Amino acid sequence: MMPAPLENDVLLNLHDLCGNATVALFVMNHRQHCVYMNPAAEHLTGYTLAEVQGAPLHNFVHHTRPDGSHYPLEECPIDRAAPRDMQERGKEMFVHKDGSLYPVTFTASPIRRQGTVVGTVIEVQDARPQQEQERQRDALHKIGLLILQELDHKKIVQAVTDTATRLTGAQFGAFFYNVRNEHGESLTLYTISGVPEEHFTQFPLPRKTQLFGPTFMGEGTIRSDNIRHDPRYGQAAPHDGMPAGHLPVCSYLAVPVRLGDGHVIGGLFFGHEDEAIFKAEHELLVETLAAQAAVGLNKAFLYEDAVFAQRRAEQDALEKQRLYRKAAQASEQLVGAQEDERKRLARELHDELGQRLSVLNMLLYRMQPSVSGTPAAQVWRDAERELATLVSQVRNISLSLRPPGLDYFGLEPALEQLLARQFDGGPPYLFECALPAGRLPPLLEITAYRIVQESITNIVRYAQASHVVVEINGGADGAELEIIVRDNGRGFDSEGWEERYAGTASSGMAGMRERVLLLGGRFIVHSRPGLGTRVEATLPVHSSGRASAWHREATPLSGR
Repeated sequence: MMPAPLENDVLLNLHDLCGNATVALFVMNHRQHCVYMNPAAEHLTGYTLAEVQGAPLHNFVHHTRPDGSHYPLEECPIDRAAPRDMQERGKEMFVHKDGSLYPVTFTASPIRRQGTVVGTVIEVQDARPQQEQERQRDALHKIGLLILQELDHKKIVQAVTDTATRLTGAQFGAFFYNVRNEHGESLTLYTISGVPEEHFTQFPLPRKTQLFGPTFMGEGTIRSDNIRHDPRYGQAAPHDGMPAGHLPVCSYLAVPVRLGDGHVIGGLFFGHEDEAIFKAEHELLVETLAAQAAVGLNKAFLYEDAVFAQRRAEQDALEKQRLYRKAAQASEQLVGAQEDERKRLARELHDELGQRLSVLNMLLYRMQPSVSGTPAAQVWRDAERELATLVSQVRNISLSLRPPGLDYFGLEPALEQLLARQFDGGPPYLFECALPAGRLPPLLEITAYRIVQESITNIVRYAQASHVVVEINGGADGAELEIIVRDNGRGFDSEGWEERYAGTASSGMAGMRERVLLLGGRFIVHSRPGLGTRVEATLPVHSSGRASAWHREATPLSGR
């Protein structure tokens, strides 16, 4: 017994049941002809039931492949469900009544009566919303990865603007935002998408007008089907509407971009010349992108601040180095000028005063026969002793001002002469010197000599030492010259000596310290009462050898 075909009363009941269904439903009879479409199916395909009823559905909605070639009915999986008595599922491309292709997902199930297949029910869903959701998820994922990896804020804002413009279907999009440059100045920048930059360069940046203000102040999102009907539109003098030459805008969407602390740094703006382009899902999408942009920009700004700080630190360091070099050169010139003046005074003492004393000595010598055996003989002898003392003092002062041995022979011989002269008659001393071959720079030699000279003078005057050690070490290229003078004398409390002895008889140590610091060296004094004193000075060879404001000039000094 043959089962009854699908009758009109059955189809009528089907229409009552499926009329409000959101999924598109089709029913085909045993000849694969369409006998029913619900309203959702009519909306999806563009056809009415009257247009396709009684004809193969395939001929209307599934006759062409995506590449444009003919799709034979016998190869259609939807139409195979009934002949094979099995359910078919899959994805296909349907052809709309207007000729456009659109993706769908389908389920084709046989309709059985009394075990016999009498038709097919087909459930079809538009795959475009799902594909759009997948496209949005992929875009958000890519933006998330870019924000995670990128530290250039310009690349972040451009990627966000491009993505949002594409996903919302806007004709153009713009991202206006505020940044601070490395000098701390606030700048308003922007990036655009969808149109050439020339469309924006002729217009001023948006201000906090009635329309733009809510976005820049972070009051919330503005979405309008037709912004020209918004009461805030056209309230930005001198414009009473769209500025001349501006892109036409009807649909409008604007979303503020806030950092984590709520601070608004800018806004995303989108426009389209048609009405009602932007939907609620677009608003949510752009708000999500704005939140992602805020995270990325916050990270990028922190990184840029760190880069700016590092750059400023490097510039400050370079400036300090420049000033240090300038100060070092000035210091060398100052010390050189002092030594030149000492040399001049030493020469004058030797050449002028020394010669006059020599003449005076010769006159006394000539007077000796005439005063011998007279009461004036004792006066003559007293005058000769005073003159000899004066000659010795002038010679010592001249040597102190500028030792000729330093110019002629170098540091080590000059120090040997100094120590032998100062400690003639005690106390015993030990001199250890380890210098490289050749001569040190003149400024380095005279500075080292002065430190030892002043230290020895203090020992002779105040220390009451029974043993003295002088050590000179280093001086090779790229190294430091170390000077150590120590004794086992009375000593003193060296804690805070710089302030305590400033301006006193011990201020010679302050002069040594100043001379060393001027050349970029280090000066340390260690002393305790009853435990002697240790003076340490370290001079950088490269600083002293780099440039000198004076040059070595041998000054022959002789005296009696």
